[in-house]
Amino acid sequence: MHSYNLLFQNINKPLFRVYQSSLGKTEFSNCSLKDFEFQYNSTNFYDCLFLGTDIPEDNLKILDSKITVFPIENTEIKSKIEFHKQKSEFFSQFKKIFEKQGNVFQAGLFNSKWAENQEKLLLLNIGKNENYLDSSTSLGSFLKSVILFFEESNISSKQDVFTFNLNRISNNHGESWLRSIGFILVPLSILYFFFILSLYYDFITPYDVCDKKVKFVYDNNLFTLLRYHSKDFFSFLNPARRLEQIKPLKNIGHLNFVSSLIDFTARIILAFGIYQLIVAFRKNAKKQ
Repeated sequence: MHSYNLLFQNINKPLFRVYQSSLGKTEFSNCSLKDFEFQYNSTNFYDCLFLGTDIPEDNLKILDSKITVFPIENTEIKSKIEFHKQKSEFFSQFKKIFEKQGNVFQAGLFNSKWAENQEKLLLLNIGKNENYLDSSTSLGSFLKSVILFFEESNISSKQDVFTFNLNRISNNHGESWLRSIGFILVPLSILYFFFILSLYYDFITPYDVCDKKVKFVYDNNLFTLLRYHSKDFFSFLNPARRLEQIKPLKNIGHLNFVSSLIDFTARIILAFGIYQLIVAFRKNAKKQ
């Protein structure tokens, strides 16, 4: 490798450029490739060996057919598709390389990067902007992925987008167990609030014909009821509990269709969240 100070390209650091080639069984030892201007296009790294080498993750530059770096401001759909396709292939290769070397930690990081770019590639292929699912909240991103099913496009691609997005929201593609805990606690806290309400208030029956006892509870003792049932929240976090385990006050509340529906929804979210939590915890303990 040679280092070039390419001032005419505004590159003021060493350049590492690979374009439509194969590096065979090249060995990289103690190389800080993150410090290079790393430019890539359709190159085979799979048989290379990387020891003590930092691979660029965020500052990777993709070359186009003219061997120039893809401009950030490029808005052509075909160019964007090729850009994310190249990045997906790059991260997929290094995921497999580090898996083969037994470096589970690095393999997980590159798997997360691959999934992130693959999601953007799928969005572009169904005619959406690559940042369509970017949102300030996980709920907003989730709802956008659900809305896709009501639009005309490839149903298989929409399913894949939904799956990638849900995995990103729930554990960042296996990299964040804290996100899994948030995925469990935030929606279940909201659902528990409505579950308690559903025990005492009929959401289906109009308010003016509700039972007097129900009206009294709803109008005057809501916070009292929430304090009373706060002890049952951890039971609500048990997906194997009986529905009748959380009992309403006698002669006032009762289980009904709405409370059963909320309970069913909560169990699905909880079971999936627990699975994602286990996956994130075991990311560095996979057998090779």
